[in-house]
Amino acid sequence: MLTEHWSTPVRIGDSSINSPLQAHGFMMREWPNTKYLTFAEAHLAILAALDGRQSIEEARTRFVTAVLDAELDHPGFERLPTAGGLF
Repeated sequence: MLTEHWSTPVRIGDSSINSPLQAHGFMMREWPNTKYLTFAEAHLAILAALDGRQSIEEARTRFVTAVLDAELDHPGFERLPTAGGLF
């Protein structure tokens, strides 16, 4: 499951997150210090997708929810582009 890619990447700033493995790396290295319940839910879903216990698309949905909850789509987050979005 480590090599599977999502049907649609998640865009955050200049980054294009294409898979649960990339999302996990982003969450561990780039995520702001403040973490909400949706972060934990997304993290668990991503880990489950990586070992085949959950679909990769469900993990993507949870990841997008956590990104929105953390307001990483907000213009104040330095990694976001001036145009575009998450999808």
